[in-house]
Amino acid sequence: MSTTTTITVQEPITAENVLRIFPEIDTGLATQTRSATELEGYDEEQVRLMEEVCIVLDENDNPIGSASKKVCHLMKNIDKGLLHRAFSVFLFDSQKRLLLQQRADEKITFPGMWTNTCCSHPLGIPGETGAELDAAVMGVRRAAQRKLTQELGIPASQTPLEKFDFLTRIHYKAPSDGLWGEHEIDYILFIQAEVDLNVNPNEAKDTKYVTPEELKAMFKDESLTFTPWFKLICETMLFGWWEKLGNLGTSMNEKIIHRIASSNSIMILPARNRTSIIVRIAHTRRWNSSYHSSGHSFPAGNGFSNSYTTKEPTRGPLGDAVAGSGVSITPKSLKQHLDRFVVGQDKSKRILSTAIYHHYHRVQQLRRREEEEEEFWFRQQSQAMENHLNHEDEFPVETKRGSGTMTDISSDNGNLLHDDTPLTIEKSNVLCLGPTGVGKTLMVRTLARILNVPFSMSDCTPFTMAGYVGEDVDQAVHRLLAAAGHDVRRAETGIICLDEFDKIAKPKSMHGTKDISGEGVQQALLKIIEGTTLQITTKPERRPPQGLPNNPSPGSFNSQGLGGASPKGEKVTIDTSSILFIFTGAFIGLDKIIADRVSKGSMGFNAHVRGASLKDLSNDSKLAQTVNSYNYPEKDPLGARGTLNPLDLTEPGDLISFGLIPEIVGRIPVTTAVEALTEEMLVRVLIEPRNSLLKQYEKLFNLSGVELRFTSPALLEIAKSALGMGTGARGLRTVVERLLSDAMFESPGTSIKHVLVNKSVAQKKQPPLYFSRGQRHTLLEMISVEEGEWVARGNKIVVQENDPIDEASAAAKERAAGSA
Repeated sequence: MSTTTTITVQEPITAENVLRIFPEIDTGLATQTRSATELEGYDEEQVRLMEEVCIVLDENDNPIGSASKKVCHLMKNIDKGLLHRAFSVFLFDSQKRLLLQQRADEKITFPGMWTNTCCSHPLGIPGETGAELDAAVMGVRRAAQRKLTQELGIPASQTPLEKFDFLTRIHYKAPSDGLWGEHEIDYILFIQAEVDLNVNPNEAKDTKYVTPEELKAMFKDESLTFTPWFKLICETMLFGWWEKLGNLGTSMNEKIIHRIASSNSIMILPARNRTSIIVRIAHTRRWNSSYHSSGHSFPAGNGFSNSYTTKEPTRGPLGDAVAGSGVSITPKSLKQHLDRFVVGQDKSKRILSTAIYHHYHRVQQLRRREEEEEEFWFRQQSQAMENHLNHEDEFPVETKRGSGTMTDISSDNGNLLHDDTPLTIEKSNVLCLGPTGVGKTLMVRTLARILNVPFSMSDCTPFTMAGYVGEDVDQAVHRLLAAAGHDVRRAETGIICLDEFDKIAKPKSMHGTKDISGEGVQQALLKIIEGTTLQITTKPERRPPQGLPNNPSPGSFNSQGLGGASPKGEKVTIDTSSILFIFTGAFIGLDKIIADRVSKGSMGFNAHVRGASLKDLSNDSKLAQTVNSYNYPEKDPLGARGTLNPLDLTEPGDLISFGLIPEIVGRIPVTTAVEALTEEMLVRVLIEPRNSLLKQYEKLFNLSGVELRFTSPALLEIAKSALGMGTGARGLRTVVERLLSDAMFESPGTSIKHVLVNKSVAQKKQPPLYFSRGQRHTLLEMISVEEGEWVARGNKIVVQENDPIDEASAAAKERAAGSA
């Protein structure tokens, strides 16, 4: 009798096999925690805790699903609306002292800062998750008991669940740094108990019991830092609750959710939620108006604010705390910063610095007005709600949101209308014109970088009318949105620089063809420049196929809208009324138009005769006096250059004659002209700016262990060659590249340790001079001889910053003195 044995070979346990056999497995959390590039360099234990599962909520505290702690605390997800459940425990001893903890330096968010007894979150597991309020409160109590044991070593027997008093819920949002932050609905728990502490050093750096007076004193200590959440709760509610500790009564078990934000995270509530907190908002405004900085006690009602700004003086009991000072930005300081990067162009620097400074303040004023309008709307709604509560038989009149105060259009004679709209400061767009390669773009980029505002550069050359091959003018706004990280609020206060603006001028003659890149583009720019709303469709992100082990499945959290863009892209609306536009262009031929206009006024017996040529116009001292006097502080109205820049005389009519339409010229009220660079200015461009060309090449050679040296006559020859190219400062790199091409090829990996470019090398009479390690003295001697002859002819030695061979310059000066 034969026996048949069946052997089942089990498939390897791989991600592909498991997902194929069990498709119901959710790979979302595994994907979230596996990509740990944001967690590199942090403490291993804290990184492990980032894998904990948080409860994801909607704005009404209804659970949606779960996500890892890391996903919930990334600011890029918070800014898209990701919200999770959390809790804050305030533990008091029998003397009514509050137990504080200083967060460990290993913590990922708000390390080293003081806060209340315990701040954490319930886990998305049975027992700590609840949809209804009672179940959610019980889950939070269990989580609080667990975290008190984990962080502070408090035995669970000393904090029984029934001793936790639930007060209220607070919808709160605050950034920690650029990467991490908090966006939570916090459950406030009070407990009064005598406990034993066994602090986990990986969680808490220090602990301390304090009285209300001691806590206020701590806030005055500049050496101590506090989490934004703790400062906010102290400023608004904590001290009022503290006074009623043991008899909280009506302060417990509140059903409403308070909405509070910190710093630059002001939350605008949906319309359906505004009425639920309107009475509390009324209490907030009354508390703000009744608070006096001379005392620290709260008035009755325990009001709270709906925003917290860390850069402004703190209100409430923390009002006496010393605020940090920031850097003062003025037009002069902006110009001084430009002087470190751009040579010359004093007038353009002054005008651009002033324009961007005023744009910066205009943006701040607009933001303050938005906050005032929001507050005014809340006041109207709160008054209407209070009237409705006091007179139930009457219905409040619906008010619309707007600016200013409430307008009364009913008067005795019925004819007068009152408009209390506040003063609006409109923007002043800037046109910067002049030859290429003199620093127009560099100045704008530098100012945008120091102010940390979104900035984008667009070339007008590919712009065409809608429907034709090329770019639409909307692409300029699209680039600004991308530069702002797709943050619409930041993009609406950014700066757009439109380069080659002269290329969209109307042609002189059409010859029967349609102008698709001239007047049509200018017409399309009109509304965008003045201010309009644009519908911008963002490009969808390219995403790998879903369902693979390293990618979320279609049902996981990361596959939803919060985790990425929709397949069709997202439509956003951008208001361009607060975007500053700066136009730059060479405007070749505009100087001749100006010369023709100016020379027409030379007729008459007493008229000042002016030549029609550009040379005559540049040397006209009387005409120079008509230009702003601050640009020419010297006695000679022509200034230090000895010539007048004809573009300084630009008038709107000249731009219209050049080919711009009057409508667009009228929307650019500020015009400034840059001047062409001279030989002396080109030499300064080589050595003076912070990122000068010579410093770049010296660093490049230094990386190969080679020292690169230039003499003063060589720098002048390089400037002469670049000036002859007609490309401005950009020609300097071309000249230097040609001179050093052989040296850059020959010197690395050889015995060459020094490379010298003297006058003969700059004139291309000989190749660069090479010196080995033991020939340094020969190098110094050659530099000394050439510099000495240079000084003897009455020239000035060009001293390079951080010069490694100062003895060569000193020897050259001694040689020149001896020959004299």
